[in-house]
Amino acid sequence: MSRTERLAHPDGSRSVDIRTETTDLHVKDLRVYKEMAATFRETDRAWIVPYWSSIPLPAQTMGPSYLAWKQRDSAKSIGAPALSEGDRNSFCRPSEWPHPRLRILERLAPPEKLALPWVTPSLPWWTLAGKWKTDSQTGAAGKGLVFSRYRAVPQTVAAFLSYSLECKYLSNSKVDYEATSRRSALQARPKREALLGFFHPSPWVVRTTEPLTAKARTESGIKRELARQLRTSLADAGVSIAGDTRRPLWRLLAKIERQFGTWRYAHRAWRELAGKLSKSEDSEGALAGLVARWDEEARLSALTEISPIELDRLADYALSAPGVVMARALQRHWLRKPCRGRIQKDARCGMARAEVSFGPALVREGAGRW
Repeated sequence: MSRTERLAHPDGSRSVDIRTETTDLHVKDLRVYKEMAATFRETDRAWIVPYWSSIPLPAQTMGPSYLAWKQRDSAKSIGAPALSEGDRNSFCRPSEWPHPRLRILERLAPPEKLALPWVTPSLPWWTLAGKWKTDSQTGAAGKGLVFSRYRAVPQTVAAFLSYSLECKYLSNSKVDYEATSRRSALQARPKREALLGFFHPSPWVVRTTEPLTAKARTESGIKRELARQLRTSLADAGVSIAGDTRRPLWRLLAKIERQFGTWRYAHRAWRELAGKLSKSEDSEGALAGLVARWDEEARLSALTEISPIELDRLADYALSAPGVVMARALQRHWLRKPCRGRIQKDARCGMARAEVSFGPALVREGAGRW
């Protein structure tokens, strides 16, 4: 908000590149307008232009919370453009959306950009590559702030853009749309201990490794340095590098954390977090079961050796695991020893960032809206 307010000051507007994006008005856009004009009551017609210019496919997306929509005479419908349930389930979207502003937004944020795991940083401090490099060179915005007059706009825009992304990458697959919409890929469920390891803000890994000390600036060079740091730390605990085992990382981490004395409060933090989440989420206490299983693994026989393959996987984990990345960033800017409460906060943040949604169902029965 503060950035937009700069434009109100002469000094603030000088450093801002203001561009007005335009698009043509299409026949389908006017058909949507005519649909509203035909079905809205006379007393509600003053709302037609504001709704039509702001809300994509208003007949489907407004819903009964809007009195004008609720009181409309649907029997007078002239058959405006709409997304049918059959087209939705087969990932068959219109070639272009019947809304000028939505077409502009899709041009600014095409599926190829939305498919990236994160947006292009507005002030990059590392060398960008791939799609991020293209955005940086062209000056394309990595982030967007949408202002709207009506509550239906943000969810509608988000759903259409998300659905366009799904259509591009799932249209030729055998994926069922209904199943995809209900899928919770990163929810705690039985036998998903690997999920905990993935988002574990490992005190041992964060304390032991620092990618910035690597002289080589390539990914392989940084991983070699991380592997060296891990090897040195493991040697201090009497763990050698030998054999050809390929144990899951969550098992290795539990044993290593216990041998380095950090598992006790790490486990307690996870257990307390599981207790809190079980009261507010639909995991039915599954996270508590995973944490208990993880603790059992930590208390089995002590670790005496890991294989070179496992060391390489630990180096990958130290470089890119979400929980470690977040905890390391906090460690750099919050110079205190790890504590139980902090591990719990790091773990909760990591899991919160991991919430993945394939978009809401675009057509609901009855109301015919999303």
